[in-house]
Parts: sequence; structure tokens; C-alpha cells
Amino acid sequence: LQGWSKAIETADPTMVQAPQDLNALESRLQYSEASTKSRDKDPQARLELAESTLAFALERAGNPVLLSRGTANKHVQLLYEDALREAKAAESLGAKGWRLNALLAVSSWNLGKFDDAYARAEAAVTGMPADAGDRISLNAVLVFAEARQQAIADAVRAKKDWPPQWLTDLNAAYS
Repeated sequence: LQGWSKAIETADPTMVQAPQDLNALESRLQYSEASTKSRDKDPQARLELAESTLAFALERAGNPVLLSRGTANKHVQLLYEDALREAKAAESLGAKGWRLNALLAVSSWNLGKFDDAYARAEAAVTGMPADAGDRISLNAVLVFAEARQQAIADAVRAKKDWPPQWLTDLNAAYS
């Protein structure tokens, strides 16, 4: 997280990704779906489909930075389920790494599967490159921060010691 925080501090503000047009996201999703049909055993194709599905769902749900649990819209909920299913299919075909874990974390979180989301967010943030700046990566960092905040609160309520690294992680995630 320290490398990621440092990259944010020194980032060129003109290089921040603007929200994507919904039509562009839908086109990307359609392209990924077509591509996956011809490469259904390719973990990379499944990962790309999961990513485009999740990006489209986040945009349809509203402001992705707020991590709004906007599952009242049934279509958005189905998109989250599709993204999760495709990410799991990619994993079963051999996909690994921070990108997969970020997809699984954000999809799971939006479906209310918080324990899965928190574990995957930690794995995603651990391997995430400092220059990852897309919405899914940002959402994975926010899920990770929520997990750390929840773990600290749980430890305090139980009057148990907790690793000081958790507070450092939380601070780095929010900075």
C-alpha cells in the first residue's frame, strides 16, 4: 500500500481516468462477450469479460467511488452476479493475481458477500501495482479499507489486541 499511496501523491492530476461513457462500457462488454464465445477456455478472455461486466455494473449502479450498495436495480445485481461467475470461471481455468482478486472482491462486496470480499480485497491490494487507477482497483482498495476498519472495530469491541499494521493499512488506503 505504501507504494500505491506514494504513486497517488506524485500522480499527474491530468492523468486521472475520467468516468467512462455508458455506451463505451456496453460496447466493451459486448465485445468481451463475443470474444469469450470463441475462447471459452481462455482464462484471460474470462477475466476480460468479468472486468467489462463489473465496470458496466458499477457505472449503472451510480457513483462507483461511494461503493453504493445499489442492488435495488435487479439488472445491476444480475450484472454483479455475472461478473462474479466469470471471475470464478477465469480462476478455475488458471487465472491468478491481483486483478482477479480485485474483481472477486468488488463483485462479492456488491452482492453482500462481505467475508469473501474482504479476503479477496486484501489479496488484491497486496499484489496491486502502484499505477492501478481504474474504478475496479479503487473499489478494491475501498473494500480493503472497510475490512481493516471492521477488523479494528471488532477487536476493540472484544477487548483484544490487534496488529498496529491494520491502522497503517487503513491510513494508507484512505490517503
